[in-house]
Amino acid sequence: MHIGKFRKVIGGYAGRLQTLSLDLDIRVLPAGRKASATAPDWHVVLARGDARIDVGCGWTRTSDKAGPFIALLLDCPSFSRPLRANLMRSDRNPADHALLWSRSLPRPREAQP
Repeated sequence: MHIGKFRKVIGGYAGRLQTLSLDLDIRVLPAGRKASATAPDWHVVLARGDARIDVGCGWTRTSDKAGPFIALLLDCPSFSRPLRANLMRSDRNPADHALLWSRSLPRPREAQP
């Protein structure tokens, strides 16, 4: 499901996260020097005027099918659990990116003897 439109800008990505209950101005910014190999590559911030509020992080990934993308993890105390979505480059314009989300399905329970 498409939940946001972003554009590559100097210093990262700028766009909007839009769902039935959210409409947020978001920036995805480089994390800078990593403390470890598993540390995030990106910081996700909510842009409110001059204030920037941390709302998540992201990791640069590559897929054979889709190519490079950013796997984002967004969180907020009002969420029942973190939201995971992928920021993917558009096929039409390399500066345009889509934020894509799909609901995780519960794992089937194994039959009990």
